[in-house]
Amino acid sequence: SIEGELSVLERGSGAVRFTRTAHAAGGASVSWHPSQSLLATGGQDGRVTVWDATSGEVRHTLEAGAAWVERV
Repeated sequence: SIEGELSVLERGSGAVRFTRTAHAAGGASVSWHPSQSLLATGGQDGRVTVWDATSGEVRHTLEAGAAWVERV
């Protein structure tokens, strides 16, 4: 979101599984892993964060070195 939050919803019901603060500045991009329960977010803070899409726990945080991560 523009506030830097990440929300993951349940397929079908649309119920919120979890919401986390993803980036200090707004979020810019998100990508799902095709065969694992992982997703990556990129933000205006120059970071890429890899999340466990089931639990919402952070797996990795990478400093991209850019002011804005437009695509992950």
